[in-house]
Amino acid sequence: MRNKIILVNTLPRLDYWAYVKEPQLGVPMGLLSIGTVLKANGYDVKIVDPVVSMNYKDIIEQNIDGCLFSGISVMTSGIAIS
Repeated sequence: MRNKIILVNTLPRLDYWAYVKEPQLGVPMGLLSIGTVLKANGYDVKIVDPVVSMNYKDIIEQNIDGCLFSGISVMTSGIAIS
């Protein structure tokens, strides 16, 4: 599919899953906003949130083929050493 776009949230820290055993539900509002506009304009949007899915790397690998582009959300407060 030529119009596929992947939007990826970032982990608050690289060793996040070493300390957290349950997925933390939350909505990456920035990615959700961008994804909504893209979807309304005919793009197939996949939002990947590593805070929710421990297997986020697998999800990205499964969806990367034929991807038009990807976007990554980053916040300074989400980086362990900034």
